[in-house]
Amino acid sequence: MKGKHVKRGEFIAFFLFIIVLATNASALNVGYYDMCDGQGDPNQVNSITIAGHTPVNLTDLSSTDLAGVDVIYVQNCSNNMYGAEYLNRLADIEAAVASGKRLIIHDRFVTDAETILPGGGSFNIVRDFLDSRDINIRDNTTLVTNGPGGTLDDTSLDGGDHSSHGYADANSLPLNARLILTRGNPDEIVTFSYPYGAGCVVYSTIPLDFYLAGSGPNPPRDNFALIYAPNVVAYAAEECQGGSIIDIKANGSDGPVTLQHGDPLSVTIALTPGDMAGQNADWWVIARDPSYRYYFYNPNTDAWVPKCLSCVPLASYQGGLVNMGPYEVLNTTAGPQMSLAPGLPVGTYTFYFGVDLNMDGKLDMDQMYYDSVVVNISGP
Repeated sequence: MKGKHVKRGEFIAFFLFIIVLATNASALNVGYYDMCDGQGDPNQVNSITIAGHTPVNLTDLSSTDLAGVDVIYVQNCSNNMYGAEYLNRLADIEAAVASGKRLIIHDRFVTDAETILPGGGSFNIVRDFLDSRDINIRDNTTLVTNGPGGTLDDTSLDGGDHSSHGYADANSLPLNARLILTRGNPDEIVTFSYPYGAGCVVYSTIPLDFYLAGSGPNPPRDNFALIYAPNVVAYAAEECQGGSIIDIKANGSDGPVTLQHGDPLSVTIALTPGDMAGQNADWWVIARDPSYRYYFYNPNTDAWVPKCLSCVPLASYQGGLVNMGPYEVLNTTAGPQMSLAPGLPVGTYTFYFGVDLNMDGKLDMDQMYYDSVVVNISGP
């Protein structure tokens, strides 16, 4: 089975196609909402305007309400619960984030935060006050610590009543999460972000509503209200990106696809790396035939190479993750002339496209992100 005829240099050049990660220069609509009020808190507005974006008061969180905003900026002012309206709209909020919107939550309650975060069921987030007056910087490369409100250091947010209401265990968070602020223990995360679908979530145990209301000692009150809050809004709007979306299709479909002998077959791959842009990885394009034999796409020969027991797996490419595709890796006609193996039988074929984040030329499944598509070929 031949791949699309393309010279090695052309293949590699395509994979290295330049992407421009530009800061979003246009103002986005930032919907603001307080769980206690069931609508936006006016104290949230200043941080949005300092960040250079447009505040939109959310009086509900239905899919219709969320359609008009790009960022959902939420605070929970309760130490005892989450708002009933917010809980009733969790499905709408999750769908909005998956579609590409950004969600920011600052949470006093913290207990059961896993249940309100999209994809957060496996997180370990703890309400705790043993080290609640110390906030340090773990990742100093984002707008959270160097943004439109100004610059934060390891002392800027210390000494609040309380500076945080708990932490997330770093070891429970996704591999591609950004761990930004911590307590004294660098694995006790106060503010972090992670991709979800095409969108992004920022979660923090900082009781931000308290400081936006002008409460608490100063410092750190103004540092929370005038530096941190605008910076975190800017980060969500301009830097926090969706997850790596990996896609492989057969004849433009996610499958399963059923073909007769003589039908055309085109397999395409695409990648949107999101927050993982630039991260080094092994790229894999693999096919499995009805006899469970595996074939690796070889860009040097533009062909599919059978995997033998003693062979080293063949990565199609090694390098940084970039926006790519859709790119055609196979253009053929279904039937025995498909030369994965001579006289290819009818049956079920599975095509895979994946990247693993340990760039060592080995299939590291614990670091693998992949998609697959099934193609069923029947006889004449």
